[in-house]
Amino acid sequence: MPATNRNALRLWRAVEDRLFPALRPLPYQRLLYYYLLRHTHLERRRTIRCTKSELAHALSISPSTVRDHLRALARDGCIRILERGSSGLRIEVLPPDRISAPRPLASPGSTLRSKARPVHNPFRDPAVRKKLFARENGRCFYFLSLLRARSWELDHVVPLSRGGDHSPSNAVASCHECNCTKGETSAPDFLRSLFRHGALSRSELRSRLSALKSLRPAS
Repeated sequence: MPATNRNALRLWRAVEDRLFPALRPLPYQRLLYYYLLRHTHLERRRTIRCTKSELAHALSISPSTVRDHLRALARDGCIRILERGSSGLRIEVLPPDRISAPRPLASPGSTLRSKARPVHNPFRDPAVRKKLFARENGRCFYFLSLLRARSWELDHVVPLSRGGDHSPSNAVASCHECNCTKGETSAPDFLRSLFRHGALSRSELRSRLSALKSLRPAS
């Protein structure tokens, strides 16, 4: 295998196996990081000079969305903004092995998991899952995308680490992407982040927050 291909494979594995599972970035953050990584380290460069408008055009998103995601990537230590000026930004892109201490996932024996209430888990009950899927009309509670009948997940509205439980009133049908990205974030904050990143309209955000307040066990 050529050296260039080996380098690309090494970076891809590091991103998918270590970085993204630890940071749980939103979909557009993944897209932006991959774009920046491609135009730097895969081209044997450390930095890229570009404008937010150029990035927006390349990724088919708005400049304001690019701005928000660049801030998020910088906050997580994935990139560094070295220069800002009339000619745009000069961005240093850090490869996964140089990004220090990403937030680790809770392991099965972790402190977070040990704090969960030792109660029966109805998430595994097919009848409960069927009722919750029907309650959400077959859509992801957060993103409102249609769910495939055999490819969806239940999400804890209040994470177990924050005192939530396995009751149906603390569960919503969710797509895999939202379930992974939300993580330990509170449901209202996660919905607002989807709105900020253009995944929900203002009316959809209001609808989701209202639905969140009125959650009841499936009947």
